[in-house]
Amino acid sequence: LGWVQPQDVKATVNLQTLFGIPAEKRKVTAKLTLDPSEFSFAKYSDFTFHNRLQTNHTYDEEHAGAGQEIDLGEQTTNAKGDAEFNLALERFSDGVFSMEFFAEAFEADGGRSVRGAQTMLIAPLPYVVGWKADGDLGYIGMDTPRKLKLIALAPDLNLLAVPQLKQRIIRIRHASVLTKQPSGSYAYVSTVREDPVSEGDLALAGDGATFFLPTDKAGEDGFGLFAKDMWGVCSNQ
Repeated sequence: LGWVQPQDVKATVNLQTLFGIPAEKRKVTAKLTLDPSEFSFAKYSDFTFHNRLQTNHTYDEEHAGAGQEIDLGEQTTNAKGDAEFNLALERFSDGVFSMEFFAEAFEADGGRSVRGAQTMLIAPLPYVVGWKADGDLGYIGMDTPRKLKLIALAPDLNLLAVPQLKQRIIRIRHASVLTKQPSGSYAYVSTVREDPVSEGDLALAGDGATFFLPTDKAGEDGFGLFAKDMWGVCSNQ
């Protein structure tokens, strides 16, 4: 499993005695921790997956609960030995997190306890796009062939067809702009400007697609794929 969408996560703790009998009326406490994470999967270790939420201006780590430890309180097991906790992860739907759920169950007299934990990746995205280059993207010689292998993964890490993407080539320029400093003086500050060069449709089949980067002109260009949100990789030429 790659990741789980927030609305699909539920937590049920089942407690049994050493004889395999449901442990009823036992106190169970729980908490969860959330830490910012990235998409990285051992099965596709040679691909880079972009978290497009991170480039969205509405992404706010503090609001999303980054690094928080959340106390879920306590519950009492029912006749089946179950205790359910409402994680309410929908409130953290604007980020990608590694979540650890930790539970502790106590004996009837409140003495000894048993503990358990589970970790999973939480993300609201229905798919994520990854890329793998056939060579260095830091510098590409002019007219040197360079291509990207593109794939899309579903939360269960199965390859997914995504027919309605667009690809965009942008020209990246560095310009010096006279800017007022906090001290009141003025200084030239280098800024990055992006000018669109071309744009077109791009469909990812179930086994992905291959995109050939344009290397026939000198300059610093960037390549991006976008649907509702944009992601991109840049290459110098």
